[in-house]
Amino acid sequence: MPDYPPLPRQARIQGIQTVKVLLTEQATVQSVESSIQVRTTVVERAFKESAEKALKNSQFSQTCGGKTITLVFHYEYRDDPNRSSLVAFGPPNHFWIRYGPVYMTP
Repeated sequence: MPDYPPLPRQARIQGIQTVKVLLTEQATVQSVESSIQVRTTVVERAFKESAEKALKNSQFSQTCGGKTITLVFHYEYRDDPNRSSLVAFGPPNHFWIRYGPVYMTP
């Protein structure tokens, strides 16, 4: 699962990222294509790098070998961290990555 990149997280930038992963016959990552609608290329690159790093370190089922898999990551900022879990999954291949405020105790 990709991390919510620090720069977009600090700027409270949300987005939906579509990632296409081409797998080799051995079900390892051959290539990753990513698209996300955000304001700057710096932020777009941060989301892309986070997804690529996570996917290249992932294991896929052998039955997926030789196929292209499409995953959709929803990056959301939550003001209330108690509203829902920080990570969620919904079919088909949708993942929610949420980040909320960090409270410091004295």
